[in-house]
Amino acid sequence: MYEESKELDDNRSSSLRLLEVISKTSNMVQKVLNKFYKELMLSETQFSALYLVYLAGDDGITLSTLGEKMNVTRANITTLVDRMVSRGLIERIINENDRRSIKAVVTDNGKEIFNSILPKYEEFTSVLLNFLTESEKKRFNELLLKIQEELTKNYLND
Repeated sequence: MYEESKELDDNRSSSLRLLEVISKTSNMVQKVLNKFYKELMLSETQFSALYLVYLAGDDGITLSTLGEKMNVTRANITTLVDRMVSRGLIERIINENDRRSIKAVVTDNGKEIFNSILPKYEEFTSVLLNFLTESEKKRFNELLLKIQEELTKNYLND
């Protein structure tokens, strides 16, 4: 039985094996991150949105730009922003000159929460991959970006 499965494994293409490893690793990392976000009482999506809105500063970020940067639909951004507004993390600001243009701005409460969790996040992410050398991290990042670029160019270019 073992020999048959080993043969099957040996006969698969290196690309297929690599995609399986990438997928499995991605799922494992996601599980670890989900545990971390749960401790912060934020979803990964909420953390990402808070990060982007925080970085935009006092000018805020339009909801359409936020959606583009997070690669989510307008409907999903609306729901996400609704939840974050209700938690007091961000607020909506309507453009007086164009009422269709709405920005998200981080609240004082959102800033306080973000500033308290950012060090934990930075420490967690550095420890998560501390077994890799800086050179390995750099090369791995380059390879992943190359894969993303090709996927976008060849398969996601709607």
